[in-house]
Amino acid sequence: MQRVYVICEFRFSDFGVQTQKTIIRDAEALASNANNGAANSGNVRDQMTKLNDAYAGILAEFATLDFLNQIIPNSATRPAVNNTANQIDLLWNYLGHSLTLEVRSSFVNKGLRFGLFNVERRTQKTYFDVLGPYYQQSYKTQYEPPKDAYVRVLFEGRKYDVKNRFITKDEPFYLIGFMDGQKLINMNYHKPLTKNSTFTKHGSLTGDYYVAPINLISDIDKVLSNIKSNAANPFL
Repeated sequence: MQRVYVICEFRFSDFGVQTQKTIIRDAEALASNANNGAANSGNVRDQMTKLNDAYAGILAEFATLDFLNQIIPNSATRPAVNNTANQIDLLWNYLGHSLTLEVRSSFVNKGLRFGLFNVERRTQKTYFDVLGPYYQQSYKTQYEPPKDAYVRVLFEGRKYDVKNRFITKDEPFYLIGFMDGQKLINMNYHKPLTKNSTFTKHGSLTGDYYVAPINLISDIDKVLSNIKSNAANPFL
């Protein structure tokens, strides 16, 4: 039986003018300074690919930031990046605790419903996952420290012309939900990073991701309910 998701749709036009300027500024800066190693392929990235990756990542972060700050005003921030190897995307002040969040964005070629509901016959798990900590030979030789939660944002279609589609043309994208970091690790599901893997980083390097099927994520409705009830862990 398929689960029901409550998700949050975002568009660039939903953000205030100052936030829009910050999104563009930070995405352009990230693309200019980004490593040439591909984030999701075994190839060296050209400038357009880096621009697509940067805009997708920054939009996903600001959508999550906006969601959390609408629920609890001024509770979430984007910390300065001092160490890209163990970067924290967002910090969230919840019930006096500073929680770390990692925001993962992906493009679903076959559409949102495929990403949320379709199951791989061999594994009987959803094709799309919540991506957790990873390691990679010669880059991160040990798993990165787990965050308190991992966030999933999905865009529809192929990853191309992202600035034009999602900034100029204002196409929608979707905040799906959150998953507790320790819960994700305890499931002990893995997805390997190999030379031909869609998750390969920095050329032919290999490694491994902790993952969880996306249908096990705490969707927007679940997280809102937990926050309303002052649950100690809003991501469970």
